[in-house]
Amino acid sequence: MDLGFVGLGLMGRPMVLNLLKAGHSVRVWARREAALAPVVAAGAVACESLAAVAEGATVVFSCVADAPDVAQVAEGHAEQIIDTASIDLEEIMAHIQAAHA
Repeated sequence: MDLGFVGLGLMGRPMVLNLLKAGHSVRVWARREAALAPVVAAGAVACESLAAVAEGATVVFSCVADAPDVAQVAEGHAEQIIDTASIDLEEIMAHIQAAHA
């Protein structure tokens, strides 16, 4: 399965590594270049933008710290987004609905 993943911090990096080990193709983006290195070395494809992560991805995972960041991921126009953040659901939904309006 072709997946996208945004957010390669303490939670995101191990998730991506497990997805790669399971045989999935994973496109990734992170704010910090250093966060990309371990997952790219394991086989992930680094993208230059959030929109590029969503291109061709069946599902995009969002593992970012706050609702405005989730909104940026939603604006990438992925058909399906799985958000793993522990932030306010109503705020996330408002951002996602606005991005797809």
